[in-house]
Amino acid sequence: MNYRRQSRLMLTAATLVLLAAACGPAGDTGTGTDATTTTSTTPTTTIPSVFVAELTLTIGTNDRPEEFEATLQCGADIAGTGHLADTAAKACDFLGGSSEAQVLLLQGPATDRACTEIYGGGEVAGIIGTVNGGAVAASIDRANGCGIADWDLLQPILVEPYDLARQNAAGDCSGVTAPIENPNQAELPRLVSEVRTALLTEAASCDYEGLADRAIADGTNVSFGDDDDPAAFWRDLESAGGTPMADMIAVLQLAPGTMDLGQGTLFYAWPAVAVLEDWNEATSEQRSELADLFGAEALADWDSFGGYIGYRVGITDAGAWAFFVAGD
Repeated sequence: MNYRRQSRLMLTAATLVLLAAACGPAGDTGTGTDATTTTSTTPTTTIPSVFVAELTLTIGTNDRPEEFEATLQCGADIAGTGHLADTAAKACDFLGGSSEAQVLLLQGPATDRACTEIYGGGEVAGIIGTVNGGAVAASIDRANGCGIADWDLLQPILVEPYDLARQNAAGDCSGVTAPIENPNQAELPRLVSEVRTALLTEAASCDYEGLADRAIADGTNVSFGDDDDPAAFWRDLESAGGTPMADMIAVLQLAPGTMDLGQGTLFYAWPAVAVLEDWNEATSEQRSELADLFGAEALADWDSFGGYIGYRVGITDAGAWAFFVAGD
C-alpha cells in the first residue's frame, strides 16, 4: 500500500474514534471537552417599571389651609420641596410600593365605606398632579374616622398634625418661635429664679391664661391703662402684630438690674438698662445685645428718646411678679 495513502487512512480512523468518544451514546455525558457540546442558557430578566409621579401638596387647617406647601417628583429624577425636600426618596419609595395609597390618590375614597364620627382635628390637605400618568385631585381631612385613616395612610407625604398645631400657634403667638437659651442666672434669689423660669415657660407655650392667673394673683402691672383681663390684652396685641410673648422671653434672658424704691422691697428688673438713671450709662455690650434682639432701628429710637422704653419685667425679691410693661 502506498505510504501516504496509509497515513491518511490512519488519521481518518483516529478522527472517527475521537468523535465517537466525544459524542457517546444517547444520555452519556462523555468525557469530551469540545466547546461545541456545551449548552448555554441565559436567564430571562424582567426590568421593573419605574414609578413616576408629579405632585403638589398644600396642607394646613380649616382656618389656615395653606400653612405647608411642597412638591414631589418621582421617577428617573427624584426631588422634593417644602417639608419633602429631605425625604423625597422615602416618599417616592412609599408611594411606589403602596397600591392602597395610589388608589386613594387616583380614585379617591370608597363612597360606600362606613365612617366613625370621631373628630381628629381641623387638618386639611389638597394633593394635585399625576401618578403613573393618571390624574390626581385628592382632598384629605381628619373630620371623621375615615379621614383620620386616610391621613394616617398618606402620612409619609403629609406632615404630623402637631406640626400644624405649632404652625398655627406661631401664627397667633410670637412666643412659640422665640429662641430660649435660658442662661444660668445663679445669682438670683431662689424665689425670683423660680418665677423667672415659670414666666419663660408660660410665654414660650403661649399660656395666656396661666400668665393672666399669675398676674392677677400677684397684682402685676401689665399695662399703663386699667386692664383687668391680661389674657385678652396680650391676645389683642399679638393679633395686631405685636410680640409681647417673644419680648418677654428675650428680655428675661438678659442680665437683670435691681431697683430699691425705699419701701423695703427690692425689685429685679430685666433688662438691666431699664433701671438706668442715665441712658448714656448703657455699656457697649448691653447696646449690642439690644440691637441683636430688637434691631438697630429700635436702638436708635431709644437713643433718640434718651432711655429704654421697650418691654421690661420686674420680680420682687419675695417672688411676686411686679410688672410687665412697655413704654415711657
